[in-house]
Amino acid sequence: NAPVALHLVDKQGIIIHANNAELELLGYSRAEYVGHHISEFYLDKSQAVKALQTLGCKGVLKDFRTAIVNKDGTIRHVLIDSNGCFENEEFLHSRCFTRDITDAFLKAEQTRIQHEVTKVLVGATTIVAALSQIMDILCQSLNFEVGLIWRVDERNNRMSRIVQTVHDSNDHEYLLARSVNVQLSVAAGFPSSVWFCGTAQIIGALNQTCFNEPNSRISKNYPSIIAFPISVARKGWGIIALLSRSPQAIGDEHLDMLSSIGFQIGQFVDRTEAYEAYLKSQERYYVAITGSNDGIWDWDLITNENFFS
Repeated sequence: NAPVALHLVDKQGIIIHANNAELELLGYSRAEYVGHHISEFYLDKSQAVKALQTLGCKGVLKDFRTAIVNKDGTIRHVLIDSNGCFENEEFLHSRCFTRDITDAFLKAEQTRIQHEVTKVLVGATTIVAALSQIMDILCQSLNFEVGLIWRVDERNNRMSRIVQTVHDSNDHEYLLARSVNVQLSVAAGFPSSVWFCGTAQIIGALNQTCFNEPNSRISKNYPSIIAFPISVARKGWGIIALLSRSPQAIGDEHLDMLSSIGFQIGQFVDRTEAYEAYLKSQERYYVAITGSNDGIWDWDLITNENFFS
């Protein structure tokens, strides 16, 4: 009856006991939880093995941070403190205390990601370089394997990929080949749907249309897809998408964060394109002045500065 969530795990990784607080925290019944291997409930299965190995060797696990899948499919970030029970120096089972840190974890992680993105935008000099760095940050922070960015050409109804990032050794050849030049239309599905919706979206349903391909192979291979627009002066400029072959802990709070990042990037793109346009106009002006056979002079009445070609 303790208010602290508690479960016992034997040396094979089977849950042999869970108190009421543990079951209430995750939403499982006793039959759905007790008697099952802990890896069934860990988002990262390898972490369950790592935790068991550490307990078997050291007997103590302090502030072990992991993510557990609730019964409703949502993700809960927790800290687990464990101590092992031994007999004749043989590990028998562990006592695990679970603390829910989901809200604090998400807020801290979102703050860190937005801080990293801001640092990139402050120091970047070109749009593509900035977007490449931001894509690396998002993929690593949110645990996605592939990141894609398209520049949208509404006049020609096309989306051209300008950035691609791959963060694992898996084969993504089909996805990368299909994403180079994408049709922009409502019927084309993802990623066009994000453009016409104008907001961040979780693309999670299987057998949907992707890249104008019904019952798409891409949606089957990548069950976790999240995408959001880059907007410049209230108008769309491009789309960013993150894709993963495994389920990821993505919720509405992430959509809010990514929408904010899309707006930040849009402001950076607006400033950068305006500056590039200014430089081009200055270059044209210089060429016109130096190449003309006419004499040109300019007098600034306020500063009294003079220019003679």
